[in-house]
Amino acid sequence: MSHFANLKKFIDSSPTSLFCAYTMAQHLEKNGYKLFEFHKDAPLPIGEKIYLRHKGLIGAFCLPKTLKKAKYLLAHTDSPCLKLKPHPLIKAFGMNFLACEPYGSPLLSSYLGKPLRLAGQIALDTPHGIELKNVALSRTFIIPDPAIHLSKEANAALDKGKLHALVSINEDLTLGQLLEIEGKILGHDLYLTLDEPLVEIGSSQKLFAGPRLDNLSSCYALLETLTNLKCSSDTLYGALFFDHEEIGSETFDGAKSHFFKKRIKKIIDSYHTESMIDVKSQAYSLDVAHANHPSYPEKFDIEHPILLGGGLVLKHHSQHKYAQDLELFAMAKKLCPKTQTFTMRNEVGTGSTLGPYFSSLFSIATQDVGIPLLGMHSTTEIIAEEDLKNLIDFAKGFYHGL
Repeated sequence: MSHFANLKKFIDSSPTSLFCAYTMAQHLEKNGYKLFEFHKDAPLPIGEKIYLRHKGLIGAFCLPKTLKKAKYLLAHTDSPCLKLKPHPLIKAFGMNFLACEPYGSPLLSSYLGKPLRLAGQIALDTPHGIELKNVALSRTFIIPDPAIHLSKEANAALDKGKLHALVSINEDLTLGQLLEIEGKILGHDLYLTLDEPLVEIGSSQKLFAGPRLDNLSSCYALLETLTNLKCSSDTLYGALFFDHEEIGSETFDGAKSHFFKKRIKKIIDSYHTESMIDVKSQAYSLDVAHANHPSYPEKFDIEHPILLGGGLVLKHHSQHKYAQDLELFAMAKKLCPKTQTFTMRNEVGTGSTLGPYFSSLFSIATQDVGIPLLGMHSTTEIIAEEDLKNLIDFAKGFYHGL
């Protein structure tokens, strides 16, 4: 089975984390998951499948008949991109532009001269109070490249203060007119992301190239895993999708929040169990990993090459920038026939994931894993289809396996 068409559709419908969570909620409802509102006093539907959502955060649970332990898979819904400034409209030389700033750490040069789409949420002033409205425009925006004749340094670095997306010329324009919204806009969270579809590369071994594969590829793999998942007799299955991982997770919907912790506590309390569920629980954090780049071999540890199509990546860092657990590390090797181990060169820095935050906040053993990816944080990232299939098989095996 090829996942290209389904992944392409998922990415197209998920320009931002908000739309990603909404897309996943629709899919879950079609496959037997029911929205459960934790703030109400309704009893937990034991033995059924439920989900919850708040903006760009979403979680799904398969509730067992009795509870002895829990298994969690984690991912994040956001990707690096450009965010509109609070007063974004700029006019210069008869042209209208949108002023932007980086969200997370995007590879800014990859945004120049590319078709961009605008999506997000606005706050409207209405007679009934403040209304939050999702918006996704069909029109295209472009940040013009500086001509090489005008800037000899254009190929070396991009000035973050010059992130201006071209909208139109010879036109008096307001944000409301641009968004085709009537009424007073009180505020907005609007983002520019690449407006190009996923494409296939290669013949026998397929590669997928496109936007936001960090980390929509992991979200897609978990969604595929949840589709036909059956509830266990004694194990809670949870899939937690956090927002704002790319900016440090210190938000209401991020991994450092107590949002999921409070709701999981309510689930566990509903079973009136006396056992230490957290001690018996396990989790894997799913996020992409740097594949070796042929143009920059000096950036990678020669003893730990990470190859596209080389299998599931198990992450290691001596300072625990990644969540690590020896038993879960070994279990992943048993669950997945093809694995690779990622670690950075000692003198090269690395980012982190939501894994360590989840593990420390919930006191649950957690291991970071993922699939190899080229061009991380670029508008066009590359993965291997075989690795995506392995990730789906691994996630299914974790829930039902060892």
